[in-house]
Amino acid sequence: MVRAMVIGAGDSKATLVAEIQLPEGPRAPFIARRVVRAIITDAPASRSVDAALLVSEVVTLMYEPNVTLSVRVEEIGRSARVTASSSASADAPTDEIVTKLLDRLSDGWGHRGNKVWFDLELVRRQTLSHLSDEELFEMVPVDRDARDEIFSRYEG
Repeated sequence: MVRAMVIGAGDSKATLVAEIQLPEGPRAPFIARRVVRAIITDAPASRSVDAALLVSEVVTLMYEPNVTLSVRVEEIGRSARVTASSSASADAPTDEIVTKLLDRLSDGWGHRGNKVWFDLELVRRQTLSHLSDEELFEMVPVDRDARDEIFSRYEG
């Protein structure tokens, strides 16, 4: 099931909402990844890739047989919130690797009950085009904008 709507299209704080009920089985992370990547298009390509990777990892972590998973994407101004939820009544599971990915790639994340959400800023914060590749690679471990600049130079 896919529902999408634009609320307050003339408003600068318009929210695009897409909610997807994922099919059961191992294809759920793949479908979540493809849908989120298709929805988050008004951002640097690296942010769309980040969103796709994170939702795929979160859905994989939440997957259980006979449990319905859904993904909701809200695009508010310059940010997006992606929420994965499960029909299971238990708390969402946690994983050290997924936690590290969420810490590094998202601008904020959390979980409550059977839901895990993460936020992504959809605009590049600073221009680093004047730096060499070597300088950018040195900055990558501590500066997300350096990673975004490298990605934009070599995408496609």
